[in-house]
Amino acid sequence: MLTALCTFAAGPLPGCGDEAAEPDSPPTRFGIALESVGGGAEGTESGFGWVDVEALEEGGNRSSNDLDWAAGALGPGAEQLANEPGPKRIGVEPARARQILSLVGSYAIGIRFDGVETARLKRALGRSARPRHHGPWTFYDLSDTPAIPFGTPLERLTELASHAAVRPGTAVLARFELARPALTGEGASPVDTPLMAAATTCLGDVVAARTVPNNFTYLGSEAPRLFAFGVDLTDAGPRDVLCVLDESGEVADEAAAGMRDALDPGASDAVTGEPMSELIESADVERLEIEGVEAARAELVAADGEDPGFLFRVFGRGSTLTYVGLREPFPGDD
Repeated sequence: MLTALCTFAAGPLPGCGDEAAEPDSPPTRFGIALESVGGGAEGTESGFGWVDVEALEEGGNRSSNDLDWAAGALGPGAEQLANEPGPKRIGVEPARARQILSLVGSYAIGIRFDGVETARLKRALGRSARPRHHGPWTFYDLSDTPAIPFGTPLERLTELASHAAVRPGTAVLARFELARPALTGEGASPVDTPLMAAATTCLGDVVAARTVPNNFTYLGSEAPRLFAFGVDLTDAGPRDVLCVLDESGEVADEAAAGMRDALDPGASDAVTGEPMSELIESADVERLEIEGVEAARAELVAADGEDPGFLFRVFGRGSTLTYVGLREPFPGDD
């Protein structure tokens, strides 16, 4: 059950009272995608990226050769792989996939392409490693530790080619062998955990999304448990959505208040000093409870000239945490 506790626009407004609980929401596309990922509760220890490539194509929100802004959802390393010609040269075309999923820490640990041609990739992998069959998958281990397979057609896949898995229509690339099982769907889905399930509900029916546990932020356990952000292609235009989730209502209250202050068009980005009015036109903030998980949610309208995926771009510089009222990164913060 999703309950809206308080809704307000960015900027000073009178207080608001409780609103009636809404009926249970149907699964979102992001939630359905995560159902195909394994790892169970351990899967919430890292983050996930996801792009619904088919939805982007239907909406005309990508270029003919790459995923453009949406690839930012996949995290450092995977973003470049999805927008550059490396995979295409061995027959895997990210911009022609059905969807792309990534396992992300501080950088992409693994990536999965669904709905792609895999024959050329399988042949290239077979020339560099002995195939090993595992259910419907064929596994290839090019190296024990992450290494670029220089001198082979696979080198453009970077270290992500180190541990691969292929089945008809799906390709998985992972830096570490331990990352591969999650992307091949072994074990319970992380969306079965309350925190991840609440994140997918909070984001809504976005077409690209990323989740980041607090241990992969520069504040670690000082920050709320989980950050989730994505892009919703509404009839009125793209909307960037930011969700912060925690078990503590006090933490969510503080995040909602921080959003109201930091995302006010009259405020400035705490990291860059840019006026927020040059980055966003408006922000609507809600305080939610989703099946016992406390959350704060902001829906942003980008300023004129800003591409969708604003939150994908600013996370790496540390701005996202300041948007929920947390301190900016000090020099040397990761």
